[in-house]
Amino acid sequence: MNTKKLTKLLALYLPYVLLGLVATNIGEAWRLAEGKELGDKIMAMMGTLPVAFANPLPSLHPLDLIIGLSCGAGLRLAVYLRSKNAKKYRHGMEYGSARWGNAKDIEPFQAPKFADNIILTKTERLMMSNRPPDPKNARNKNVLVVGGSGSGKTRFWLKPNLLQCHSSYVVTDPKGTIVLECGQAMLKNGYKVKVPEAPAPKEGESDRSLWESALDEWKLSQAQLEEIQTLLVTVPVHKLPSCQKEDLDKAYYQYVAQKAAEIKRRNEQKRIRSRFSYLRKLMQEDIASKPPQEEKQPTQAVARGTQEFRNFTERQNNNYMDKVLKHGKLVQTTISIHFCVKKTIDGIAICML
Repeated sequence: MNTKKLTKLLALYLPYVLLGLVATNIGEAWRLAEGKELGDKIMAMMGTLPVAFANPLPSLHPLDLIIGLSCGAGLRLAVYLRSKNAKKYRHGMEYGSARWGNAKDIEPFQAPKFADNIILTKTERLMMSNRPPDPKNARNKNVLVVGGSGSGKTRFWLKPNLLQCHSSYVVTDPKGTIVLECGQAMLKNGYKVKVPEAPAPKEGESDRSLWESALDEWKLSQAQLEEIQTLLVTVPVHKLPSCQKEDLDKAYYQYVAQKAAEIKRRNEQKRIRSRFSYLRKLMQEDIASKPPQEEKQPTQAVARGTQEFRNFTERQNNNYMDKVLKHGKLVQTTISIHFCVKKTIDGIAICML
């Protein structure tokens, strides 16, 4: 062993050796303390500590040496265990030197058998087992695939993983093509393929409108619902909560729901004999109501020079009409007034624009 290594080891273990030598004096103080109980021993030790540290040299008594050795070795063990749990640093590499993973990096997360994996890419897979040999390699099995229409979400991810046949599957198939393309392969692997169908609507529910759900508590007859439907289509647009044509069903629902809430509120104040009759009355009042009057636009002021134009056209021998007929049907006068000339049976009519 050369001098450099010896110096390094001495610098590494010297603090623990010094602590062990100091601990021998603490052992001496404990040995000199009188008392049978632990509390009495500790109280007596407070008086023997000055006596033990009066001599700066360590105690050579066997019991004191054992205590010193135990303290030094215990501190070294604690430092060693703390260093084992330290963060993993990439020593000798600068910050920002990350790289893409390779096959060796993904290997601990893959099952040896190809069929026991979720296929992620051509070279990357994820084991289905929740108990890998190393527990820290366990990963969540949820996968989110984001892509536009035609990007291959079904063709390049869903179908290959269905054909792995390593678990049970529930697949939504709006186009109805997945069951045709993968169903036979799953049947050959012992799967039971079931294609549930939506329950057929009951009689009278196929054309049930949205607004009818607002009156479910009333338990109206079919004739009463048809009468409300007849009145509902004649309700003016300005009485509906929404005027968009594409939201007409929603507007009818909100309208009926508001009326039902109003009837409920009034029924709490004063007993209503028939809620249906009261609803019909409210709807008939809305049907008979007139739309709100639109605000009239303020009339524009008469253009300056209009009277002068009339005086000019009423003059005799001004040849104005001949000029109009000669240059066309639409002209602009010197006082910026547009007009048109139209031939009639009786003569020529001038229309101010």
